[in-house]
Amino acid sequence: MMYETRFDITENHYKEFLWSHFWHKQALKYGVIFFLLMILVYIILLSEFSQFWIWIGMGLYAILLICVLFITMLIKMHRVTKIAVRNYSKNIVMLYHQDTLEISYDIKGMPAKSTSPYAAFKTVTVTKNLILLYRSHNIATLVPKNSLVQGNVDEFIAFLKENIHRQNQ
Repeated sequence: MMYETRFDITENHYKEFLWSHFWHKQALKYGVIFFLLMILVYIILLSEFSQFWIWIGMGLYAILLICVLFITMLIKMHRVTKIAVRNYSKNIVMLYHQDTLEISYDIKGMPAKSTSPYAAFKTVTVTKNLILLYRSHNIATLVPKNSLVQGNVDEFIAFLKENIHRQNQ
C-alpha cells in the first residue's frame, strides 16, 4: 500500500465538486452558445425592425432567461448534494496500491467494498479542497485533500496522475 485516505463526504465537498464540474465543463460552453444565439437574434431583429422598444424587450427577456437558468442550476445542485450526502458519503476508506485502488464505504448504512485498476479512471482534476478522479466525462470519485492519512498531498496527486496515465497508455 502506498497511500491511504479516510473521510466522510460533506455537503461542502459535493458543492465544490458540482460547482467545479458544471462551471468548467458545461455551463460555460452552453452560456457562450446561448450568448452567441442571442446576438444573432438581436442582429436579425434590428435589421428587420428599427424600433428601440423591441431591442429593449429582447434584452430584458435575455437577462430574465439567464437568471432563471442560473437559479434552476443552483436548485438542482442543492437537491443532488442533499441526496448524495444523505445516502453515499460515510466511512470511506481508500487504499491506493501500486496498480489498484481499493475503496470501502457505507451505502445507506450497509458496508460495501470495491477494487478498481487505475485504468478505470481517465483523468485527475484538482480543486481547492478536492482531488477528483474522473471515470468518465460526468462521473468522478471525490477525495478530500485533507483526508490523506500520511504523506504529502502534492506527491499523492503526482502518484495518482502517474498511475492513471501509465495504465491508460
